[in-house]
Amino acid sequence: MDSHQKALEKEKEYERIKKAFNVSDDYKPGSAFDFESQEKKRLENLYNKEKAKLEKLEKLREEKKRAKKLEKQRLKEEEEKRKAIENENKPSDKIKSEEETHKSKKSDTKEAREKSKDRSRERSHERSRKEKRRSSSSSESEERSRRKHKRSRSRESKEKRSHKKSEPQKEKHARDSSRHRSHERKSRKHESSSESSSDSSRSSSSSRSSSSS
Repeated sequence: MDSHQKALEKEKEYERIKKAFNVSDDYKPGSAFDFESQEKKRLENLYNKEKAKLEKLEKLREEKKRAKKLEKQRLKEEEEKRKAIENENKPSDKIKSEEETHKSKKSDTKEAREKSKDRSRERSHERSRKEKRRSSSSSESEERSRRKHKRSRSRESKEKRSHKKSEPQKEKHARDSSRHRSHERKSRKHESSSESSSDSSRSSSSSRSSSSS
């Protein structure tokens, strides 16, 4: 084999190995040990990535601006169409607005009537409640007065009963005291009479003794 053919075969093997290991085309043998070139490549890759991000953001902003412009144009066109339709249908709109105002007035009057009815009902209910309260309070006051009257009557009856019971006891006590007094008088009289009799007996005995002497 020629050296030329050997070199071609080696290149073919090298290409196969590159494909097998996904080696890039710009790879240079021995570049793994060239740290400066690797750092440059890394920075270039970062720069390219950031640049691609910025380009995407710019594209998105431009697309948003375009969409806003298109939306504004669409809204303007719709507004113009609506105004044109309103100008064409102005009399009918006036009639509709008048009908709507008339309906709203009717509904307002109905609502006002219903509100007035509700208020009158509430007032009547409130009056009936007040009357019930007054009647209940008056009935309670009457009941209280009745109870007080009953209590006063019961007290008077008790006092009368106690007075009736005490009267005969007082009479008995007076009778007993009068009897006791009369008994004491009699006993005093008896004592005085007994003393006088003893004095007379003594005097008679002394006179007898004097005569015998």
